[in-house]
Amino acid sequence: MIQAPPQPLSPVIQEKLRLLSFVSILIVLFNHAAPLSLVYDGVLTKQPSPEADVLLTFWLSHLGRVNRPLFFFISGFLFFWTLKPGWSGWLEKWRKRVKSLLVPYLIWSLLSCVLFGLAYWLNPTRALIGQRMELAALTWLQWLGVWLWNPVAYQLWYLRDLLLLIFLSPLISFLATKLGWFLVGGVMVAWFVGYLPSRPDEAGLAFFTLGAVMAKKQIVPDWDLRFWRWPSAAVWLLLCVLNTGFDLSGDALPWVNKLANVSGIVAIWGLSDRITGPLREKMLKAAGLSFFVYLAHEPLMLTLKKLIFKCVPYNGMNSVLTFLLLPLIVLVICLSAGGQIRQRLPKAFNFLMGGRGSSEDAFKSR
Repeated sequence: MIQAPPQPLSPVIQEKLRLLSFVSILIVLFNHAAPLSLVYDGVLTKQPSPEADVLLTFWLSHLGRVNRPLFFFISGFLFFWTLKPGWSGWLEKWRKRVKSLLVPYLIWSLLSCVLFGLAYWLNPTRALIGQRMELAALTWLQWLGVWLWNPVAYQLWYLRDLLLLIFLSPLISFLATKLGWFLVGGVMVAWFVGYLPSRPDEAGLAFFTLGAVMAKKQIVPDWDLRFWRWPSAAVWLLLCVLNTGFDLSGDALPWVNKLANVSGIVAIWGLSDRITGPLREKMLKAAGLSFFVYLAHEPLMLTLKKLIFKCVPYNGMNSVLTFLLLPLIVLVICLSAGGQIRQRLPKAFNFLMGGRGSSEDAFKSR
């Protein structure tokens, strides 16, 4: 079994991981704000502007995919770093994950089902549901599957797949102990060539395993990547630009995206050290509500996006402005709402967030 680390992570490393988690949440917001297409009353309308189509495809399908492996790496590393030895350690860890992950997943997935039902029932909002309208015809048993496995609030797929990885964590731990870096190499090669299963997420399995092996070997991610951050950023952007061209011509190459993800992680890891002063302090303070932003930003994001294009023409300029501004608007709303709920209803907030009642709890609950 895994050996407990000799000491907790230093405050510097904890701060770095909190900052990277918040940066990843920001990327998620921009991903979900990109109006690459719209659906009203079940009718799909594709982006009418070629220029906006290129920009949004560049972000949504390529540059913005870097947060996925980063999320899973941090989750895997923290899970195994704080794991105590013996079966008592596993039982304690699973008990905590039921509270910090499974309960929020079930609550917010159920809330999304309820909100969808209300939106479908009310005539003014029915058109905004888009291609999810077919869910209204599901049986109760099918709705149970939606609640437990295929949530209406689609961002919850990350929690679902993370829970699957945690269920598999004893096997991952055993293989990591026996194989070490050979396990990482084999999983990474399988991910790169597309031989990993789709569930749990293939990038999630690869980078969760990387975090697990690093934690078991007690390797602290305190790398100084200042020399590599700009070269990695250049490679990241170049690969994303190239694959955007391939994508728009119908010949996107998954392995190019995966190379871009790796260089993007190195770039973000190094560039995050450039965030200093008041901006860093504000981002670290906001990081205490990262999980709330993740859970609550949908369907708010989708509703606002569709309401915007009910009021303004769906063209390139409006699409780009929506992509740039809507994530910041949603972030402010979520941070304000989360802060108010946490202040006025601390017990309810703590329950809804799986025990993440403060920024420190948010970190420890991993």
